[in-house]
Amino acid sequence: DGIEVGHIFRLGTKYSKPLGLSIDRQEGGTSFVDMGCYGLGVSRILYALAEKKHTESGLAWPSTIAPFLASIVKAGAPLDVNSPGVATLCSALYTRPNLADRMILDDRGVSLGYKFRDADLIGVPYTLVIGKSYAKDGTVEIECRREKKKMYLSVEDTVTFLGQL
Repeated sequence: DGIEVGHIFRLGTKYSKPLGLSIDRQEGGTSFVDMGCYGLGVSRILYALAEKKHTESGLAWPSTIAPFLASIVKAGAPLDVNSPGVATLCSALYTRPNLADRMILDDRGVSLGYKFRDADLIGVPYTLVIGKSYAKDGTVEIECRREKKKMYLSVEDTVTFLGQL
């Protein structure tokens, strides 16, 4: 059950003749080199990954090629980038050079369900929720899309965890 992502093309002597590329034969004389090449389709690789790494709710990209590593959402009241949990988390994430451009802050005025669904649809591997657990004990709820599990980590541990991916 494979997906073709590359081709081997036999070129024959199409290019070796005009270049005068020949070899000496053991039995005497010369002959033009029989050439070939390998073509790798970048778009085919993405297709193969999408075909093999999807679920019923969308793409499940490996974190190394996902458009974003994590989506930051706030449960409950509308997201305010100046609210304590969001500001603390964003500040911690956006100051890490290897994480700053891999986060998306979903501040749309839609329900939490829509935000989760859209993150799943485009294949964001992790969703960071600022919600009840943050209000209670300062932990960020981390939902891992591919493993379908939740973790609760401090802001500092969340940054460390994401930095190791």
